[in-house]
Amino acid sequence: MEQQKEIVIKNREFRIKKEISKQSKLFSFLDKDMKAQIDDLIKSYAFLVVMAEDMKEEMKECDSYLTLTVNASQKFLKVNPLAKELRETIKSLQFVKKQIYDMTKSYAQPDELDELEKFIK
Repeated sequence: MEQQKEIVIKNREFRIKKEISKQSKLFSFLDKDMKAQIDDLIKSYAFLVVMAEDMKEEMKECDSYLTLTVNASQKFLKVNPLAKELRETIKSLQFVKKQIYDMTKSYAQPDELDELEKFIK
């Protein structure tokens, strides 16, 4: 069980590093100072992307956005807590994307601006 957990963690770390690399290439036009400013945002973005992907996969395995809650003599359906977390993660992801875009759009050349606009969408 512990070994399986390590594999999952290493896989997640690899996917985060891969996303960081992908985004770093997109922002290669930035000078060193600006690149240093957005590096933390890129790392946050990469983490949130991988986290959202994992949550989506887990939601697919659940087969339902609702969960049955039993409380003493009452039974009721409520929204799966993971669905709420996924929604919040996606909001955070969009916020980080917007921050990166706002910080870098003035540095981009016209052809690079097209790539940035694809990134924001």
